[in-house]
Amino acid sequence: MEIVNRDESLVAYVRPQIARLRSSLRWWLSVRGLGRWLLIVVACLLADVAVDRFFQMDYSQRLVMFGLLVAVLTYLLIRWVVRPLTRAASDQALLLQVEDHYPQLNEALIGGWQLEHDARIAEKGWSVALAAETIRRGRAAVSKVNFTDTLDRARHRQNWLLLGGVCGLLALLGWGVVSTEFFRGATSC
Repeated sequence: MEIVNRDESLVAYVRPQIARLRSSLRWWLSVRGLGRWLLIVVACLLADVAVDRFFQMDYSQRLVMFGLLVAVLTYLLIRWVVRPLTRAASDQALLLQVEDHYPQLNEALIGGWQLEHDARIAEKGWSVALAAETIRRGRAAVSKVNFTDTLDRARHRQNWLLLGGVCGLLALLGWGVVSTEFFRGATSC
């Protein structure tokens, strides 16, 4: 049984906003995870070059160090990048985040969402008119909020700066490997 018509539907209005929030969240998590991971990659590469250069390790020791480095970096890549991107947040979890960010909604969003999804309101003895009004109020309250504002934009900018800085460090490290004698000696077997 349909409680409200399509024009008053909270779910129909909110679904595209949830999709945008989920997409923004994926970008946020990708940038954060990649920035942290690449920073560790640079630190591990610099530590590996320093150990190779100053301790004059033979080939088998270097191979073991390389294996350990790859294992640690693979674990961190899975933990910081792959796992967060493969676990999708539920619609209700995202709605609760929006409710938390906008206390003025006063649970109108999640209440209307749940009522509109419950097809057996009349069977349960609940008032269909009251449920419809709750859904309409939720729709009116949600029209005044931006779902993607629930993400911390300042922190996202910091994550972008970290990612850009680390990519710059990797470029400098690559240039150093190609152009200087110190790094050639450290990277040759």
